[in-house]
Amino acid sequence: KRVKALVISDVHLGLGISKAAVVDAILTYFDYDILILLGDIFDDSNLKRLKRGHFDVLKRISGKSKHGCQVEWIVGNHDEDIIIILSALVGAETFEEYHWVYRGKTYLFKHGHQFDSFLFESPIQTAVASGIYWFLQHIFGRYADSICKWLKHKAKGYVRAKEQGACKALEDAVAQGADYVFCGHTHHAEHVAGNGRHYYNTGCATESPVTCITIDDDGTIRIHAFGDDGTETNTMTPPQ
Repeated sequence: KRVKALVISDVHLGLGISKAAVVDAILTYFDYDILILLGDIFDDSNLKRLKRGHFDVLKRISGKSKHGCQVEWIVGNHDEDIIIILSALVGAETFEEYHWVYRGKTYLFKHGHQFDSFLFESPIQTAVASGIYWFLQHIFGRYADSICKWLKHKAKGYVRAKEQGACKALEDAVAQGADYVFCGHTHHAEHVAGNGRHYYNTGCATESPVTCITIDDDGTIRIHAFGDDGTETNTMTPPQ
C-alpha cells in the first residue's frame, strides 16, 4: 500500500516476545517516503539478546534508508543508551521529538514516556509491573496477549497513566502549535481528540495484533493491525 509516512514504535528488539517478523512484514507491506521509529525499538543496550529475526528488521530499515527513504528515530526510555550508535548504522537521524509539516498541518512525534509521571515518581513499582508483564508473556505463550491486556485494563495505575499521557500529549500539542501528536510507550493503540488537536498512539509489537500508523499522501491518518502471520487484519480511520 502506498502511504506518505509509516510510524512504528515499541518493537523491543532483544526481547524474546518481540514480534520482529511481523514488523519486518509491515516494513515491506507499505511503500513510504518517511519511516518514523517512535522509540523503544530496542528493549535495552544488550545486543547479545538480539536474534536473527531482530537483525532482519535492522537490515530492512537500513535498506530503506539506502534506497532513499527518510528515516527518523525518536528516543524512547528503553533505547536511549544505544540509539545514537545504531541509528548511525541504519542511516537514521535521532531526535528527542520530531516536528513535521505536511499539507499545511504540523505533526509532533514523541515517544511518550515524558508524559508518564508514574514512570518517574515510582520507578520500583514500574520495574516490578514490567517484570510481571514480561513474565506472563513468557509463561502463557500465545494466550499471554489476552491475559496481559485484561490485566492492564483492570490495573487502575495503568489506565490512569494512559489517560493522563494522552491528556498531557494534547496539551503539549497545543503549546507547540501542533495539529497532531503521535506517541508510543503505553503499548495501546488509540486515538483521542481534545483541545482542537488529535492524539494517536502506535501501540506495540510485543502483543497481538501488532499495530502501526500510516499517514497517506492526502494526509489521512490510519491505525493498522497485523496478525502474527504478517497479514493486515484491521484498519481504523479515526475522525480527522
